Amino acid sequence: MMSRINTLICILMLLCFFPFQLALSEPTFQDSFQNSIGEGNSNSYVIKGVPYVGQEQLIYCEYASVETVLRYYGINATQTEILYFIGGAYSFGYKPKFTRTITTPLIRPPYKFRFWANEITGGTDDYKLMANFFGLSFDYIYPKTVVNHNRCWREYWKQVKNYVENDIPVITGLDPLAWSPYKELINLSLYVPKIFSYLLSATHIVVVVGFNETNKTVCVNDPGTGYFDKPERGTYRWVNLSEFREAVSRINWELKEDRYEMLIFKKISDPLPENITYSFVHKRNIEKMKGVKSAYDQHFINKDFSKFGIDGLKALKNDFKSKFLFRIPAFKIFAKFYPLTYPFHDVLTEMRNRFYWTYFDKHSISQYLLNNSHETSYHKRDAILLELESRCWNNLSIFAENLEEIILNNSFPKNLILSKPILTKMVDALDDIILIEELIVDDLPD
Repeated sequence: MMSRINTLICILMLLCFFPFQLALSEPTFQDSFQNSIGEGNSNSYVIKGVPYVGQEQLIYCEYASVETVLRYYGINATQTEILYFIGGAYSFGYKPKFTRTITTPLIRPPYKFRFWANEITGGTDDYKLMANFFGLSFDYIYPKTVVNHNRCWREYWKQVKNYVENDIPVITGLDPLAWSPYKELINLSLYVPKIFSYLLSATHIVVVVGFNETNKTVCVNDPGTGYFDKPERGTYRWVNLSEFREAVSRINWELKEDRYEMLIFKKISDPLPENITYSFVHKRNIEKMKGVKSAYDQHFINKDFSKFGIDGLKALKNDFKSKFLFRIPAFKIFAKFYPLTYPFHDVLTEMRNRFYWTYFDKHSISQYLLNNSHETSYHKRDAILLELESRCWNNLSIFAENLEEIILNNSFPKNLILSKPILTKMVDALDDIILIEELIVDDLPD
């Protein structure tokens, strides 16, 4: 029994390093789901011609699902291009002082590292703006509150079928720990209790393209299987409907619950000219980098973060410079008093991963801009500066890993001595990042 438990914990620890996440904002008030199309009458239906797109990174399921739908509508946008259009590599949100969170004992450590980069992109406003450029509409549909799961599921499933019957693919979120394709990929045969989804904030995104009420199955394109070099498991895959229902009902993402959600793109017109699109997107991205709050989704501003863009970077630097050293003894205490869940919410591991993902996103956007440098006068300039910035984030990821090794393998007094030079290097790296971003925003062409 203990070996099975240990195996489960090891698998879950692996998942915690690569969470499946989606960042979406609160739409306007909804008493229930929107119902924008008519009643469905078919017993089964499959949308023909929806391409399969595998996600390029383990955290890119959202962008791959969006790319799938865009390509279905004849729009050849890559995942990196989608990331650029919604503010990737230009966004940053931070809540200073490694904030304390009110938590249940032995469930989550009381200190949380509130630094997010591209996770605060992809809100409703971001996707609506991107959709307008491509001649699409966008709706984010979800129940305002989940009190009666049976009612929510009926409303959700009715609308999924209606959209599919009208040849509109449905992007939806689900819990990968209750999703057989991922359990197969990681050889997980055990049932995973819902509490682990809460601990890991696990969310994965797929595209629903069909259903069959006779044998109670749902047809999906799962971008995650492409990441594991098994795309045949994701293309038009039929999954048991009861399992699908459980997976979409038990999402607990980091910033809010996203149960029974639908992301709907519809074709309404021709795309706008590229020169207009690039100019508008770049100006908005620069506003994000400057820290202009109106350029960010209001959900993140009101609830989770207080500093944005360069202002957020400066706040992060100040915390590393003046406060982080005094948190170090607490991090080791967490490992002792939170033995069950500390591996899932280790501040240092989380920090290292976020630094690395920021590096990867900025590097990818840099390459995208460089490859399209003929489009505008600022593509090449931003590409060069973002590449320089990405190297600083990669160094920060390495420094965070070094810091973690020091803290976990030494006594408290020695931790303080050995950690200080590492923190100095991290402050210097953040200074370089701030300088680079100031160059990007200051050199914005008229």
